[in-house]
Amino acid sequence: MGVNKQAPAYRCGRLQAALHILRLLGTGHSDLALARSVDATADSPETALLKHLALAGLHLHEAASRKDPKRLAAATEVFQALPGLIPSGGVPKGRFRNAKPSEGEFSEGFHAQLCEYRKRFSELLG
Repeated sequence: MGVNKQAPAYRCGRLQAALHILRLLGTGHSDLALARSVDATADSPETALLKHLALAGLHLHEAASRKDPKRLAAATEVFQALPGLIPSGGVPKGRFRNAKPSEGEFSEGFHAQLCEYRKRFSELLG
């Protein structure tokens, strides 16, 4: 049985990865892919993701400030993808973490989106 790619946990995992990549493109650093950050979001998705979403425009602006057209194009693409990653009905308040934080739909969505962006923007991410 495959993962439900429309499940809120999976979509929120993808959203966390996109916010991580956007922050990397804008600032050059991000801790959103660290296990503690992923676990914190899986424990309280609404709190964590809304905080990071509120900073998304700032990270896009930071990417523009770097005066690198490729970086800005990548950041714009990620920024524009954000609404499509938010689950229908918004980010849920519940907890996503399974018994093992490395398992479950949230983690699967996070790693799938992270791999996609790392392949796509490898020259910009180092």
